[in-house]
Amino acid sequence: MLVLSRKRDEKILLQVGDKETVELTVVRIDANKVRLGIQASEDVTILRKELLNENQSAVTKVVA
Repeated sequence: MLVLSRKRDEKILLQVGDKETVELTVVRIDANKVRLGIQASEDVTILRKELLNENQSAVTKVVA
């Protein structure tokens, strides 16, 4: 596991092979919560693991 420190408005780019890049932006930091913005093409599926474990249909599509 890679652990990174980021400040508000800083970004992380994820790229697998030659596929589309996914951009994560730290939008807000609260006492015990971080809000992330995710920018990716429409064909990228975003899964919230805690909901996926409860209900396999919890799939959210990113809207570009």
